[in-house]
Amino acid sequence: MSIPKSSSLQTAPANPSRIVVCGTLAMDMIGHYHKGFSALGDGQALNMSMQLDRFALEFGGCAMNICYTLSLLGGVAFPIVRAGRDFHDGYAQHLARHGIDVSGVLVDEDFAYSSRCMILSDGAGNQVTAFYPGSSSAAASRERPHVDAGEFAIRNHCALAVIAPDVPETMIRHATLLQAAGVKCITDPGQGLADFSAEALQTLLNNTRCLIVNAMEWQTVLRLLKAEAARVVAELDWLIVTHGGEGAQIHRPATAPHTIGAVPPTAYVDHTGCGDALRAGLAWGIARGCQLEDALSIGMLAATFNLEVSGCQRHVFTLAAFAARYSNAFGRQWPLPTF
Repeated sequence: MSIPKSSSLQTAPANPSRIVVCGTLAMDMIGHYHKGFSALGDGQALNMSMQLDRFALEFGGCAMNICYTLSLLGGVAFPIVRAGRDFHDGYAQHLARHGIDVSGVLVDEDFAYSSRCMILSDGAGNQVTAFYPGSSSAAASRERPHVDAGEFAIRNHCALAVIAPDVPETMIRHATLLQAAGVKCITDPGQGLADFSAEALQTLLNNTRCLIVNAMEWQTVLRLLKAEAARVVAELDWLIVTHGGEGAQIHRPATAPHTIGAVPPTAYVDHTGCGDALRAGLAWGIARGCQLEDALSIGMLAATFNLEVSGCQRHVFTLAAFAARYSNAFGRQWPLPTF
């Protein structure tokens, strides 16, 4: 794949509140089954059926979920995403209400629909997700490429970039262009890992040295690369592996892992999108100059706010309230200004 080099732009210094987020915009169809999926049968048959106790159509997409939480924290989010014609049916207005920039949203009029994510959760914390890329398919992206992520980040004075799950070809393109432009980025291949080859994954990691995955995804990374954990970590600046309610571990080369605990919720409502909220808090903390441990703690708390409501873009908080809860949860002073 040929990647054009980002041109040199004469711009003002990067603003630590500005973060570019590459990934997907989607409409989420979220259903909840109050029992555990294991109650539906022995797991050997695929023709299972269930009656849902909750269902909602929500604004979603990993990149946009991250942008939403960034906006709550006081960040200025610049998504690079693709959408179909349905973007004009409410999503654009939703983003405007939250001050999220849309200059990097490519609306492909050839597609009626933006990406669709179908999510079924159960009362035991299990989740089944099916994703339809729609206007974000690899073929559509090749025919009408996204903006140059590196140039876009520089032009908008962004201090950091996040590469959220997308089709592998698109993620690699973004990572390569961001590296060429000298923009530091955090990579979260997430559910997109299922479509990566070993070569493609190695290329992605070669172009970004900060990786965050959940425990299952980490095992997928090791299996794809046929590598020991220490070897992969040695090639990164840091790795974060999340473990749900057990917290997350920071891994650095030649250093013992460091665990940050999860923040208990006031109510366990819906874990859909918690990982995206975590990544938003992490990215915002890093961009603002926090130590990695503090940035991850911010992410942990953001995930808990998401956990306490249904949907990925419905949690709300003020920065002052967030800072107070942070201090109570972790027993240390909030590391940033609250204005």
